[in-house]
Amino acid sequence: MTPARLRTVSRVVVREGGSDRADWSKRGLCLDEDPELFFPIGNTGPALQQIEEAKAVCRRCPVEAVCLERALERREPHGVWGGLDQMERANLLRSHARKTKREAAATFQGSRLDDIVLLLADGVAPENIAQRLHSSLPTLARSARRAGARDIANQFERADRVVNPDAYHLRDRRGTAAKKQKAASA
Repeated sequence: MTPARLRTVSRVVVREGGSDRADWSKRGLCLDEDPELFFPIGNTGPALQQIEEAKAVCRRCPVEAVCLERALERREPHGVWGGLDQMERANLLRSHARKTKREAAATFQGSRLDDIVLLLADGVAPENIAQRLHSSLPTLARSARRAGARDIANQFERADRVVNPDAYHLRDRRGTAAKKQKAASA
Protein backbone atom coordinates (compact mmCIF):
# COMPACT_ATOMS: atom_id res chain seq x y z
CA MET A 1 0.00 0.00 0.00
CA THR A 2 1.37 3.44 -0.96
CA PRO A 3 1.12 6.41 1.39
CA ALA A 4 -1.67 8.89 0.67
CA ARG A 5 -0.71 12.01 -1.25
CA LEU A 6 -0.39 15.13 0.91
CA ARG A 7 -1.75 18.53 0.11
CA THR A 8 -2.12 21.69 2.14
CA VAL A 9 -5.43 23.50 2.57
CA SER A 10 -4.71 26.84 4.22
CA ARG A 11 -3.21 25.88 7.59
CA VAL A 12 -4.39 22.26 7.48
CA VAL A 13 -2.52 19.27 6.08
CA VAL A 14 -4.99 16.72 4.77
CA ARG A 15 -4.37 13.27 3.36
CA GLU A 16 -6.44 12.72 0.20
CA GLY A 17 -7.99 9.31 0.30
CA GLY A 18 -6.53 8.68 3.76
CA SER A 19 -8.20 8.47 7.15
CA ASP A 20 -7.26 12.08 8.02
CA ARG A 21 -9.70 13.29 5.36
CA ALA A 22 -12.62 11.74 7.21
CA ASP A 23 -11.30 12.61 10.68
CA TRP A 24 -11.21 16.38 10.23
CA SER A 25 -14.50 16.75 12.07
CA LYS A 26 -13.05 14.99 15.12
CA ARG A 27 -10.36 17.69 15.42
CA GLY A 28 -12.70 20.70 15.33
CA LEU A 29 -12.80 23.09 18.27
CA CYS A 30 -16.58 23.16 17.92
CA LEU A 31 -16.68 19.76 19.66
CA ASP A 32 -15.77 21.48 22.93
CA GLU A 33 -18.57 24.06 22.55
CA ASP A 34 -22.34 23.95 22.89
CA PRO A 35 -23.66 22.89 19.44
CA GLU A 36 -26.42 25.50 19.65
CA LEU A 37 -23.75 28.20 19.50
CA PHE A 38 -23.21 27.35 15.82
CA PHE A 39 -26.92 27.30 14.94
CA PRO A 40 -28.41 30.62 16.08
CA ILE A 41 -32.07 31.38 15.54
CA GLY A 42 -32.37 34.50 13.41
CA ASN A 43 -29.68 36.98 12.38
CA THR A 44 -30.41 40.06 14.46
CA GLY A 45 -29.92 41.10 18.08
CA PRO A 46 -28.70 38.25 20.31
CA ALA A 47 -28.30 35.95 17.31
CA LEU A 48 -25.69 38.34 15.84
CA GLN A 49 -23.66 38.10 19.04
CA GLN A 50 -23.98 34.30 18.92
CA ILE A 51 -22.81 34.23 15.30
CA GLU A 52 -19.76 36.34 16.18
CA GLU A 53 -18.90 34.02 19.07
CA ALA A 54 -19.16 30.99 16.79
CA LYS A 55 -16.94 32.67 14.18
CA ALA A 56 -14.37 33.44 16.88
CA VAL A 57 -14.20 29.72 17.70
CA CYS A 58 -13.83 28.94 13.98
CA ARG A 59 -10.95 31.40 13.57
CA ARG A 60 -8.95 29.49 16.19
CA CYS A 61 -9.87 26.07 14.77
CA PRO A 62 -7.18 24.02 12.98
CA VAL A 63 -9.69 22.54 10.51
CA GLU A 64 -11.53 25.76 9.60
CA ALA A 65 -10.66 25.58 5.90
CA VAL A 66 -11.69 21.94 5.51
CA CYS A 67 -14.90 22.61 7.42
CA LEU A 68 -15.77 25.48 5.08
CA GLU A 69 -14.90 23.40 2.03
CA ARG A 70 -17.24 20.60 3.19
CA ALA A 71 -20.04 23.04 4.03
CA LEU A 72 -19.80 24.56 0.54
CA GLU A 73 -19.76 21.12 -1.10
CA ARG A 74 -22.83 20.03 0.87
CA ARG A 75 -24.44 23.47 0.56
CA GLU A 76 -25.18 23.53 4.29
CA PRO A 77 -28.32 25.67 4.65
CA HIS A 78 -27.98 26.54 8.35
CA GLY A 79 -25.43 27.50 10.96
CA VAL A 80 -21.85 28.69 11.09
CA TRP A 81 -19.39 26.43 9.26
CA GLY A 82 -15.75 27.21 8.59
CA GLY A 83 -16.13 30.71 9.99
CA LEU A 84 -18.98 31.76 7.68
CA ASP A 85 -22.70 31.97 8.34
CA GLN A 86 -25.32 30.78 5.85
CA MET A 87 -25.63 34.18 4.11
CA GLU A 88 -21.87 34.50 3.66
CA ARG A 89 -21.63 30.96 2.27
CA ALA A 90 -24.52 31.62 -0.12
CA ASN A 91 -22.84 34.83 -1.32
CA LEU A 92 -19.55 32.97 -1.78
CA LEU A 93 -21.27 30.25 -3.84
CA ARG A 94 -23.09 32.84 -5.99
CA SER A 95 -19.88 34.78 -6.54
CA HIS A 96 -18.07 31.61 -7.56
CA ALA A 97 -20.90 30.64 -9.93
CA ARG A 98 -20.85 34.09 -11.58
CA LYS A 99 -17.08 33.98 -11.96
CA THR A 100 -17.27 30.51 -13.51
CA LYS A 101 -19.98 31.66 -15.95
CA ARG A 102 -17.96 34.76 -16.93
CA GLU A 103 -14.85 32.67 -17.53
CA ALA A 104 -16.80 30.15 -19.60
CA ALA A 105 -18.44 32.93 -21.64
CA ALA A 106 -15.10 34.63 -22.25
CA THR A 107 -13.53 31.37 -23.36
CA PHE A 108 -16.49 30.58 -25.61
CA GLN A 109 -16.67 34.05 -27.11
CA GLY A 110 -12.92 34.21 -27.65
CA SER A 111 -12.74 30.80 -29.29
CA ARG A 112 -15.80 31.57 -31.43
CA LEU A 113 -14.28 34.82 -32.64
CA ASP A 114 -11.00 33.03 -33.38
CA ASP A 115 -12.94 30.46 -35.44
CA ILE A 116 -14.76 33.22 -37.31
CA VAL A 117 -11.53 35.08 -38.11
CA LEU A 118 -9.89 31.91 -39.41
CA LEU A 119 -12.91 31.00 -41.55
CA LEU A 120 -13.13 34.52 -42.99
CA ALA A 121 -9.39 34.43 -43.74
CA ASP A 122 -9.95 31.15 -45.61
CA GLY A 123 -12.55 32.92 -47.77
CA VAL A 124 -15.64 31.22 -46.29
CA ALA A 125 -18.80 33.29 -46.78
CA PRO A 126 -20.49 34.65 -43.64
CA GLU A 127 -23.67 32.63 -44.39
CA ASN A 128 -21.63 29.42 -44.44
CA ILE A 129 -19.82 30.40 -41.22
CA ALA A 130 -23.20 30.86 -39.52
CA GLN A 131 -24.25 27.39 -40.69
CA ARG A 132 -20.99 25.79 -39.52
CA LEU A 133 -21.26 27.44 -36.08
CA HIS A 134 -24.99 26.62 -35.83
CA SER A 135 -25.89 30.25 -35.32
CA SER A 136 -27.65 33.07 -37.13
CA LEU A 137 -25.98 35.97 -38.90
CA PRO A 138 -27.43 38.60 -36.51
CA THR A 139 -26.25 36.59 -33.48
CA LEU A 140 -22.74 36.34 -34.88
CA ALA A 141 -22.79 40.06 -35.68
CA ARG A 142 -23.78 40.89 -32.08
CA SER A 143 -21.09 38.56 -30.69
CA ALA A 144 -18.44 40.15 -32.89
CA ARG A 145 -19.56 43.66 -31.93
CA ARG A 146 -19.43 42.79 -28.20
CA ALA A 147 -15.92 41.42 -28.70
CA GLY A 148 -14.87 44.70 -30.32
CA ALA A 149 -14.55 43.33 -33.86
CA ARG A 150 -16.67 45.95 -35.65
CA ASP A 151 -15.44 45.10 -39.14
CA ILE A 152 -16.45 41.44 -38.69
CA ALA A 153 -19.81 42.50 -37.22
CA ASN A 154 -20.41 44.74 -40.26
CA GLN A 155 -19.64 41.81 -42.61
CA PHE A 156 -22.25 39.65 -40.88
CA GLU A 157 -24.83 42.46 -40.88
CA ARG A 158 -24.29 43.08 -44.62
CA ALA A 159 -24.60 39.36 -45.32
CA ASP A 160 -27.83 39.23 -43.31
CA ARG A 161 -29.27 42.14 -45.29
CA VAL A 162 -28.47 40.28 -48.52
CA VAL A 163 -29.91 36.97 -47.29
CA ASN A 164 -32.99 38.49 -45.57
CA PRO A 165 -33.81 41.77 -47.37
CA ASP A 166 -37.51 41.61 -46.46
CA ALA A 167 -36.76 41.48 -42.73
CA TYR A 168 -34.83 44.75 -42.93
CA HIS A 169 -37.43 46.35 -45.19
CA LEU A 170 -40.24 45.48 -42.76
CA ARG A 171 -38.19 46.61 -39.78
CA ASP A 172 -37.47 49.96 -41.46
CA ARG A 173 -41.12 50.40 -42.46
CA ARG A 174 -42.38 49.65 -38.95
CA GLY A 175 -39.94 52.18 -37.54
CA THR A 176 -40.98 54.82 -40.07
CA ALA A 177 -44.71 54.23 -39.47
CA ALA A 178 -44.25 54.49 -35.71
CA LYS A 179 -42.30 57.72 -36.11
CA LYS A 180 -45.02 59.19 -38.38
CA GLN A 181 -47.76 58.20 -35.94
CA LYS A 182 -45.85 59.70 -33.02
CA ALA A 183 -45.24 62.94 -34.95
CA ALA A 184 -48.93 63.18 -35.92
CA SER A 185 -50.13 62.74 -32.33
CA ALA A 186 -47.73 65.38 -30.98
